[in-house]
Amino acid sequence: MRFLAERLAELADAYGVPGAQCAIRIDGETLTAETGHLDARGERRVEADSAFPLASVTKVLTATVVMQLADDGDLELDVPLGRLCAELAGGAGDRVTLRQLLSHTSGLVNDHGAGDGRSLRGYALACRDSALLFEPGTAFSYSSAGYALAGRVLENVTRTSWRDVISDFLLVPAGVTPRFVATDPGADTGGVACGHTASAPHRRLPALVPAALAPAAGLAASASDLVTLAEAYFDGASGELLAAGPVAEMARAVPCAEPFGLAAGWGLGWGVYDSAKGPWLGLDGAGAGTTCSIRISPEQGIAVALTANSSGGLAVWHGLLELLRDEGVHVGTLDVPVPAQTRRTAGPDCAGTYTNGGTEFTVHTGEGACLLVDADGDRYRLEFADDLTFRAHALTGTDEPTGMPFAGRFTRTGDDGRIGLLQFGGRAMRRAAATVHAAPVG
Repeated sequence: MRFLAERLAELADAYGVPGAQCAIRIDGETLTAETGHLDARGERRVEADSAFPLASVTKVLTATVVMQLADDGDLELDVPLGRLCAELAGGAGDRVTLRQLLSHTSGLVNDHGAGDGRSLRGYALACRDSALLFEPGTAFSYSSAGYALAGRVLENVTRTSWRDVISDFLLVPAGVTPRFVATDPGADTGGVACGHTASAPHRRLPALVPAALAPAAGLAASASDLVTLAEAYFDGASGELLAAGPVAEMARAVPCAEPFGLAAGWGLGWGVYDSAKGPWLGLDGAGAGTTCSIRISPEQGIAVALTANSSGGLAVWHGLLELLRDEGVHVGTLDVPVPAQTRRTAGPDCAGTYTNGGTEFTVHTGEGACLLVDADGDRYRLEFADDLTFRAHALTGTDEPTGMPFAGRFTRTGDDGRIGLLQFGGRAMRRAAATVHAAPVG
């Protein structure tokens, strides 16, 4: 692929990314490019085999092992979790299935935030009596908690740790060295790239993922490792890692999984993205100042992955997709929906507080405008369509929009037609029972 290394270096420099890797598997060959250093100090250059935190891309690999065991008959996707893991019996465990965990349709919050964080068993016990955002199997809300529970089921079925399960069933057979991110501030990062943010480009952010959330975000790998693993999903693959049936099931969008503003649909582990040459599977991960993106086209036998050690990595990713389009590779992606007819306010019935576990947003309406404000005080100006979908523009201190807009929507629930859910960033947030936030917003 022409100019790949040169373009990667240009994009990394433009968006303040200290180091990045790109790998493309196409026509039976793997092309790689690297640029920069593993941290902003410039002590170690990025190599083809350097490990970067995978963040949420870890979820795809956890889902893959679940599908391996389901195909072998060791577990079932459609029975209540309580029948697969004793500590999940009762409460949510009697209502939620593995299929719903993998497709983010369980109704669980993103992160329960309870338990000691040191074990999947403790986290599962803390989640057992969780209130659900919606009836399982009726809507979509991205949930790391769901993948923690899937990891606990794997431990229970195999009688070994999630680390050993993911290594022995998937990584080692694929020829990928198992590498994990640190789980506490004093742990050795093992040479894994440190993250950085655009606002503080020289401040190092080691990846610190609690052991209880490792099945959701605990792996580290190179972009080359990712495209190697992606080959298991290609049409005509040997089936040594995953048979054709489970691959097709993972790629099939679940009818109730509507990840508005995140992907066109969602299967089991994978997001589904449209393109002119058929669907692509993929996922974007971000955390602690790192990003990781992957897309695969099983039909065409193409895989593309990018890892970066800065929050600017997503901008680099979009720049690489433009390069690939110029080279005739139209990678599936999602453009932010543009409301056909926009208005600045949704009306007074959307004002209030919306929560998903520890995540909270407040919607203010008034004076012809509507603001969405998160717990950190970051503000977004909303532009609505008549169907209550919206674009959210992040605002600077001078109230000027900055960066790419995000997509979201409100959903009316119940017999009274009252707005009950806010879907933003792929997560559903439930409206507090009685909140009114009508205020001048400027």
